[in-house]
Amino acid sequence: MAEKESEGKIYFPFSSYDFFGYLIPGGIFFLTVFIFDYWAYDSMTFKHNPIWTLVRLFKPISENNHLNTFDSIAFILASLLVIYVIGHIIAALSSFFIDRMLIKKGHFYPIKSILIGQSRNDEGEKSIKGLFVLFNLSLGLLYGLSSVYLAIAYSVYKPITLYWHIILGVIFFLLIYSFVFMFSYSLTLKFTPKFYIIYNWLLNRLKSVIGNDDELSKKTLKRYKKFLKYELKIKPRNISSDPYWFSYSYIMRKSPSSNKLLINWLHLYSFSRNLSTGFYLSFLYCTLSIGFNSHFVQTNSFGEIYKFKVLVGILIPLTYWILSILFLLRFYYLYRSYYSKYVIRACVFLYDQSKRNSEL
Repeated sequence: MAEKESEGKIYFPFSSYDFFGYLIPGGIFFLTVFIFDYWAYDSMTFKHNPIWTLVRLFKPISENNHLNTFDSIAFILASLLVIYVIGHIIAALSSFFIDRMLIKKGHFYPIKSILIGQSRNDEGEKSIKGLFVLFNLSLGLLYGLSSVYLAIAYSVYKPITLYWHIILGVIFFLLIYSFVFMFSYSLTLKFTPKFYIIYNWLLNRLKSVIGNDDELSKKTLKRYKKFLKYELKIKPRNISSDPYWFSYSYIMRKSPSSNKLLINWLHLYSFSRNLSTGFYLSFLYCTLSIGFNSHFVQTNSFGEIYKFKVLVGILIPLTYWILSILFLLRFYYLYRSYYSKYVIRACVFLYDQSKRNSEL
């Protein structure tokens, strides 16, 4: 195990975030999916519940109503390991699809957008935003139609399966199309970028509700550009990630206390992003489960299953989706308004302080 020694102190090379930052999102995903699977199995008679089935398959077997201690401990440790691995997968997915795809290609990174403009305003931006809207609209349509189909099948009659399969086929084509072409948005069909209009409209409505965050003053921004030009020898309108990384390195070298605060905000916004992805993946799982199981239900079976329980089962995925959106908004607010703007303000403060000290 690597150890680092500095100033006579030995530091453990991992922080609490390295564990809880992955365990909690992984646990949230596993728990939310398990809750839905249990409810679908117990109250909605779903035949296919993978997570519920796996838990029942691997849980310790009790003997005379007493659990074997060794088996119980082994089960708990194995569950924690699985959850930890799931947390890493969630973190990787959230970093790639939210950071690398939506933020980097659909927008600029916050510091870059502050320096050279709010939007890329090119075909790449339009395609990424359009594909993002198309994927979520298709997923929402799948969830809505599957829920309606489920309610009709339970209460009145079973809809014609052929029509249902045709509709599902079209929706799944749109889902696969929008997902695949996120990796090569230059090959998207001509109608896809048009969906970015919906994205921008929703973004403007959101800004009108919550308001614009406190922007940097022109004086602060001018001083930061001067800092980049004369201290770091970087052009302020450099479109690479150099302004951010050099600025962060400057803060880390000049002020360990400021760097500690930055790391705290980094962990907070990363944690929010991972939670958002965990809840979204739960929503995706539940939606696919409803769509797959809906045409297996018995016709006119409300006499056996309470209406309220079916309604709750349908609303559980919607709750996960709402939580995903809330944590996504929190992620971007922390990322832009706290973390990124503090990088700029800290650089300006430390640069001015350094200049004053050199003049003494």
